Amino acid sequence: MDKLSKVSTALTEQQFSDRLEACKEKLYRFAFSYVKNEQEALEIISEASYKGFLSYEKVKSPDYFETWMTRIVINCSLDHIRRKKKYTYMEDSTIPFAAEESSMGLEEQWDLYEALDHLHPKIGHLSF
Repeated sequence: MDKLSKVSTALTEQQFSDRLEACKEKLYRFAFSYVKNEQEALEIISEASYKGFLSYEKVKSPDYFETWMTRIVINCSLDHIRRKKKYTYMEDSTIPFAAEESSMGLEEQWDLYEALDHLHPKIGHLSF
């Protein structure tokens, strides 16, 4: 009898789709409030929908579907923000070219290293 009650309360694929369609705008607003970017919010909704679809049988009650999906969207948003923090984007104009970096002659580089060797050990270490 316990198995029958679990089967009857589990969502079907169609119910999952219908309920997701009903709350997609609210979920989008949650994602957008975290990332402040339309494209990133849409990516988060896509990822959350996929994760939700993979485990929709785990929803304890269909009444909690929207709350459950909201939690998935929030977690996906936080994951996205964490991943984005790992990378710092720079404009092309701020990236020096290798040719510009090595414009100092070999003799000048040698003089620079020699001068650094004469500095106090703590100061010389900080210059690199």
